[in-house]
Amino acid sequence: MDKPEGRIRIGCVEENGFWNFSVADNGPGIEERHFERIFRIFQTLSPRDEFESTGVGLTVIKKIVELYGGEIWVESKLGQGCTFFFTLPSEKMGVKNAKLEANIVSRR
Repeated sequence: MDKPEGRIRIGCVEENGFWNFSVADNGPGIEERHFERIFRIFQTLSPRDEFESTGVGLTVIKKIVELYGGEIWVESKLGQGCTFFFTLPSEKMGVKNAKLEANIVSRR
């Protein structure tokens, strides 16, 4: 986190037979050239001695989302944070006409 107050916004809407989930933060962001790389196993953007990470989390999430017939992607601008999106077919979820929003704030 490169800011004194971390914010995470979570949302979900039903669109065209899919639930479209979003998880947004106000962190440092990710350069577009790394968008595909972050979903590959054991890939991290920071050296492991600077930030503890296995590089497995997003790979596992991608596999699960695709197993259920969904997609995952990221949108980001440096200095403005990231938004991760993923979709899941709504008929497999068994929930109708719902909307989810949440905000999480963390201070250093």
